[in-house]
Amino acid sequence: MNYRFDIDGIRAIAITAILIFHVDPRLTGGFIGVDVFFVISGFLITSMIWRENEKGNFSFVLFYAKRLRRLFPAFFVMVITCFLFVLYFGLSLEIKMYAKSSLSSLFYMSNIFFYTQSDYFSSDLNLNPLLHTWSLSVEEQFYLIFPVIILYLYKKKEKAVTHLAFLFFASLFLSELLVRLEPSAGFFLSPPRFWQFLAGAILAVYTPKITLGRSLSEGMAIFGGVLILGSILTLTHESLFPGIGAIIPTLGTVLLIGGAMNTQTITNRLLSLPVPRFFGNISYSLYLWHWPIIVFYKIHITPTLVATDKVIIILVATILGYLSWKYVEQPTRVISLKKKKKIFIIVGLSSLLLTSLSLIAIQTNWLQSEKIQMESYVSYEMKAQQGKCFLYSGADDMNLFNEKECIKIGNKKNVVLIGDSHGAHYYSALNLLAKDFNLSQITSSGCRPILYAVGHVRCTELMQKTFNNLIDIYPFDTIVLAARWKDKESLKLKETLEFLKHKVAQIIVIGPVIEYSQPLPILLARFSGGENEALQIKRARKYNKIYLLDKTIKKIALASGASYISAFDALCQKDSCLTELNGVPVQFDYGHLTEEGAALVIKNINEFM
Repeated sequence: MNYRFDIDGIRAIAITAILIFHVDPRLTGGFIGVDVFFVISGFLITSMIWRENEKGNFSFVLFYAKRLRRLFPAFFVMVITCFLFVLYFGLSLEIKMYAKSSLSSLFYMSNIFFYTQSDYFSSDLNLNPLLHTWSLSVEEQFYLIFPVIILYLYKKKEKAVTHLAFLFFASLFLSELLVRLEPSAGFFLSPPRFWQFLAGAILAVYTPKITLGRSLSEGMAIFGGVLILGSILTLTHESLFPGIGAIIPTLGTVLLIGGAMNTQTITNRLLSLPVPRFFGNISYSLYLWHWPIIVFYKIHITPTLVATDKVIIILVATILGYLSWKYVEQPTRVISLKKKKKIFIIVGLSSLLLTSLSLIAIQTNWLQSEKIQMESYVSYEMKAQQGKCFLYSGADDMNLFNEKECIKIGNKKNVVLIGDSHGAHYYSALNLLAKDFNLSQITSSGCRPILYAVGHVRCTELMQKTFNNLIDIYPFDTIVLAARWKDKESLKLKETLEFLKHKVAQIIVIGPVIEYSQPLPILLARFSGGENEALQIKRARKYNKIYLLDKTIKKIALASGASYISAFDALCQKDSCLTELNGVPVQFDYGHLTEEGAALVIKNINEFM
């Protein structure tokens, strides 16, 4: 398997897409850079193992020693540096979460850790400095088992591609299944990602068997590049991904690699220019450093990035990536593999140091009590009858909805709360007011309370049952609709209100609540104090967006004859918003209300009934 090909140019495409996407999400599909890396890894690892088998000198110990020498030093320096930064500047909750993240990352299990943390009411993972290590864990888990498979297939060379293709389609099928049934598992876990590595592996095994002409190679590479670029520009976070949705960027990477291996093509020359090769060379270190830089910048400087901030982040990340490549990656690559014991001892001692630091951090309280008290609201338990009247990712089955307990009908006025999680957060406050009415609750995260809702099955099925069955068989007098409303679904809301006004005497719509780009308790713990509101809190507030949305939903509700309660007006006035009541934050994350906040919003709801 001999060819002249520098793959750094393709690595440059991947890391550039990821970097720009994370700094400016308007490049909506830039996350596919990770998928490009997966294909590259499958191609290179298979090529290396296959080539060493041909020479008869493949060694498992040597293989893993190479992986450790290549990946661990730069990773360890990044993790330990960020750890010191978090210990000095972080809040108690952040320190403990970082410690847990570093432990899982150290043993290349962070993808599983982040999957377990991706519950609907978990703290915001997007502010975890080690979130990006999930992809490194997926790669290492692939490296752990794949050499065994390749050794087996090498003995059956004629059927190698066939066997790899079978594994490819099995993993792809699993990926598509999980994307529809359990999206977080499809994203974070390794088996539904293996097919992308296997696509590169199939190319590596198949490459020596064919010779492509210059024109065909050029066409393949250009078409592959178009597929990758098209994916970057058209895919969004709402796309079903990975699954079948990831086939286009995966195929594009395979075609680009296969076509660019012809050194006579223009594509190969472009990918070999100094700039692509520079970013390709530092791609691993740049990937390691770019995300912590973004997170720390958002947390400690400004939650909302303007053009200047984005340029600064890119420059700092590139500089740190280069320094890591030059002074960590390059020197450690020359460590003799004959001294394998030395490599494993160094890695072992480094791991022991990081493990000890992590365990100490998990057990220690670091900050003054008032900050710990404020940030503790991130773990606030919403009183919403979870698992029976409010379905969410932890109660992901419409059959769990307990109709007998959730529907309350009696001689008093019968009121039903219908909504998503932004409806459920009103339940406890409404229940405190329920002296003159019977309160029923039908809520589920994952979709809005509208006709023909789109979203998680648990939610769409419950809403379908509500509108087609429950409101007909139960004598509700008043329906309260509350949700995290979306502007693009405003027409569906109008249609829903027109449908409902023939079913009940009264409809009350509660509008969208103000939102923040970071959990409000964290912002208050870090920046509150003094008479004037901190600039960082103002920048984190999505004031204009929610202001306009509130006006839209209000107009639709009133035009349909419904009553309207503006959560926005209850919390915000003149570019400023209430953030806490008697030492309690009105919201416990980016937008969900505490009972105190919910009570403030609906304090006058009885006037509408």
